[in-house]
Amino acid sequence: MKIVLLVLAALALASCGAAKAARDTGMIFDKYGCLARDFNDQPPCKRDEMPS
Repeated sequence: MKIVLLVLAALALASCGAAKAARDTGMIFDKYGCLARDFNDQPPCKRDEMPS
């Protein structure tokens, strides 16, 4: 029973790290997507759309 609890705790911690990594990756794609619009002669991103 102890092992099962340890495994579940490890999975919970790992999923938190994976969620943060996915969120950070999405923000990076948004940031460079806005920058790429400048090269494609498209209107720039709105201020509220740009990630910080």
